[in-house]
Amino acid sequence: MPPTAVPRSPAGDPVAPPAADRCLITPAGPLPATLDAWLSAASKDPGTYAKSACQVSRWLNRHGGRSAVLSLVERLNSGERFASIVKPA
Repeated sequence: MPPTAVPRSPAGDPVAPPAADRCLITPAGPLPATLDAWLSAASKDPGTYAKSACQVSRWLNRHGGRSAVLSLVERLNSGERFASIVKPA
């Protein structure tokens, strides 16, 4: 039997296979970007946090899972802006 290929992140690190889509609510548009906007949106729509969780989960699946978070933190620590690294889905 041939060996099974190990999934790799863009940096070449081994990653776990993509998780199943766990979204309860799919975001239909951009999510709030400031604390005031979050507080306002969440007070009007209890699904705001579920939409955010969905967007984060799908971003993780597309970018290599946990290793993507480590890479994101490293890039932020080096001075890159979040908005230039992470584009909304």
